[in-house]
Amino acid sequence: EEIGRILSLDVDGTGFADAAALDPVLGELVREHPGLRPVGFWSPWEAACWAVIVQRTSMRVASSVKRRIADTFGAKVDVDGQEFAAFPPPVSLVDAGGLGLTEQKEEWIRGLARAALDGVLTAEHLRSLDPADALAELRALPGVGPFSAGLILIRGAGAPDAFPGDEPRLFGILRERYGLPEDTPVATYRKLAEAWKPFRSWASFHFRAAGYS
Repeated sequence: EEIGRILSLDVDGTGFADAAALDPVLGELVREHPGLRPVGFWSPWEAACWAVIVQRTSMRVASSVKRRIADTFGAKVDVDGQEFAAFPPPVSLVDAGGLGLTEQKEEWIRGLARAALDGVLTAEHLRSLDPADALAELRALPGVGPFSAGLILIRGAGAPDAFPGDEPRLFGILRERYGLPEDTPVATYRKLAEAWKPFRSWASFHFRAAGYS
């Protein structure tokens, strides 16, 4: 079940190509990459921690810090004779220190652990809410801004129909693809994404994938 969510196999995507075809720009991307689905984090909790760890930090450094946290606090898993460390559950970090982060970030991680233990950071809970309500609830958590909230909901919970509220890189890709001016307001991107319902997350993923290729 978890693997299905992580690979977006728990969503009936049979209507995605038809929905995408209503937008010629998106439709072309989907035809170029048929069957491409978003890949997510193991859980919204792990996605939330990553969002805090990577803030104002390079991907390389953030990845190293996350790996050290897993090595120190996570369970060890043997895969074909090779040992790997799993990212620790909330209970392991709720009172933890010495994570290799700033004092502020470590306090945020502990706050997120408390929220996770209260049931806020579960895929089931977040996907049961309207996407706008889920994003608002996530933004109320410690250390979580608009960009991080979108990351947690889309890549952590695997919500198929959410549009990130603040993602400069995605907005830049959309400006390039649709010929929009540099000063395009956020409301315009939101209106553009309305045409992608009920697969706004998937559509955004296709644009990101095209931007990285």
